[in-house]
Amino acid sequence: MEISVNNNNECMLPTGLLKKPGLPLYFQLFELLRDRIMNGDIPVGSTLPTEQRIAEHYSVSRITVREALNYLQQEQFIKKRTAKKALVLSRSPTQFLGWEMNSIDDIIAATRGVVLNVKSYKQEKSSEVASLFELEENASLYCLRSILMKNEQPYAVSTIYFPDYIGKELKRSSFNEKIIFRVVERELGIRVNDVEIIISASLADANQASRLKKPIGSPILNSTLIYRNDKDSPPFEIAFTSFPAESYRIKYNLKSQSSSKSLG
Repeated sequence: MEISVNNNNECMLPTGLLKKPGLPLYFQLFELLRDRIMNGDIPVGSTLPTEQRIAEHYSVSRITVREALNYLQQEQFIKKRTAKKALVLSRSPTQFLGWEMNSIDDIIAATRGVVLNVKSYKQEKSSEVASLFELEENASLYCLRSILMKNEQPYAVSTIYFPDYIGKELKRSSFNEKIIFRVVERELGIRVNDVEIIISASLADANQASRLKKPIGSPILNSTLIYRNDKDSPPFEIAFTSFPAESYRIKYNLKSQSSSKSLG
C-alpha cells in the first residue's frame, strides 16, 4: 500500500528507526528510503520532503540526509533539483559499473554495496611503500589485506598500509566498516582532507586471478589512494586496490583556470 501523497505531490515519510549498530546513519537512511521506493510505498513521480524536514523526522543532521539522498541519486532512484524537492524517478536501481571521483564524498559513495572481507592485519616491510610515507626504506609498516565483495562475489583486492604510529593503535577488530580512513578518524581522530589518486593498468598475476576468480592475464585496473591530513603533511594511509577492468570506470570533471575568459 502506498504511503499517502499530499496535495503538493509530496510523499509522507515512512516510519523507521536508524539504530543498526556499526552502520553509518546516512547509509541506514539511504536503505530505509530506497526500500520504500523499491516496494512502491514511496511512489514514482512523487517528491521527497525538504532535507530539513527529513532531518527533523529522523532526528539526524542535514549532512546525513544530504549524503543519503546522494546515494539515492547515484543509483537513479531520485533526481535532486536546485531549489526544488527531489523527484522520485524509478523503483529499480541502475546497474553500477563505475563512479565519478571528484571529491572525498565520491570515494565513500564508491563503496556502496561493497562488503569488506579482512584476510590479515600484521606488520610488514616494503621499501617502496615506506618511501611513499616519506620513511626510511626498512621502516616497519602495518598492512591490512582484504577482499572487497559485491553481490557475494569478489569485486576487488585491497592492500592498505599504515605507518607504525598509526598501525600499532589499531587491531584487526577495529576494521568493522569498509571505509578504512573513517576507522582511522574514529579511532585516532585523524581526519582526511587531501587524497592523491594514481591509476594504472596491468594484467592479473596468479594471486590476483585467484582472489578475483579471473583468468591469469585478465586486464586489471589498479588504484593507489594516498591519504593525508593536509596536502603538506606526510600520508597516514596508503591504499592499493585492484579491480577487474570491466567493473571499474572513473570520471573526472576538469575546469579551465581561466573559465571567466571567453574563447575567441
